[in-house]
Amino acid sequence: MMNILTDHTAVVSDLEKFWNLESFGASGSDNIKSQSEVVRKYGEKSIILENGKYTAKLPWKPDFLPLPHNMELVKKRTGSVIRRLANKPDLLKMYGDIIKEQERRHFIEKVEETKLPTDRPVHYIPHHPVAKESSTTPILMVYD
Repeated sequence: MMNILTDHTAVVSDLEKFWNLESFGASGSDNIKSQSEVVRKYGEKSIILENGKYTAKLPWKPDFLPLPHNMELVKKRTGSVIRRLANKPDLLKMYGDIIKEQERRHFIEKVEETKLPTDRPVHYIPHHPVAKESSTTPILMVYD
């Protein structure tokens, strides 16, 4: 297929519009420099080596609203997971073992409802099981 332009006065402006549209979101080195600066600042301020372990804060975009408090949603989803797995006691036990192991390794922590923070918003990460065709690991925990 071939396009033929007959109006030479419109060529430059149409071509500029086309290339601007084609390169939308991928413009110039200013964008790359500002992203590099954000990454550098994140590395300096948000990654900490403490007691031989690295801790990294979640990388938030600067102009976004904080995540909402979602305790009730996560409680409902967790209840749904438990009800679904209750029909398969072996999988429910395995899922519980995964949770205990992650808690033991300090990947997750148990939150007592009586000790919920009230001075700041808190956002919990819901999870659900995914079944696999595997004799050694027939269930995985996936965080949303």
